[in-house]
Amino acid sequence: MARKACLPRGWASLVVALLTTAVLSSTATARQPAATPRVTVIADSVLTAISWNDGPLRTLMNGFDMQLQVGVCRRLTEPGCPFENDRVPSVVDVAQGLGSSLGQTAVVEVGYNEPPETFAAAFGAVDHGAGARRRDPNPLGQPA
Repeated sequence: MARKACLPRGWASLVVALLTTAVLSSTATARQPAATPRVTVIADSVLTAISWNDGPLRTLMNGFDMQLQVGVCRRLTEPGCPFENDRVPSVVDVAQGLGSSLGQTAVVEVGYNEPPETFAAAFGAVDHGAGARRRDPNPLGQPA
């Protein structure tokens, strides 16, 4: 004969959830918390679609110590074009200005303000200016 459950409907799920939470929190306190990776994003106005909107911004920052450097009309090696009587500094200038606070991972999102014929050389200057010592020559883990 089958035994009848003692808990009202839905309570079993609650108990399982509470036990799972207790187990996970006890194991989490037993381990050292992992360091949150520092990521620096240097971007032009394209990233304002994220940085000016809370939901996408939370998603981007989740799990990272995120440092956003967003500027309208940002360029790689030259100051940006005029916007509201100002020019944002170049990617190279921002990276150099951050010094040791530049994240271990740096993401550069710019390009539409660069002349196509000079883009490759300008990006080479960014790579050098941001500290090539930090660059992983094989970021996707593909065989060399």
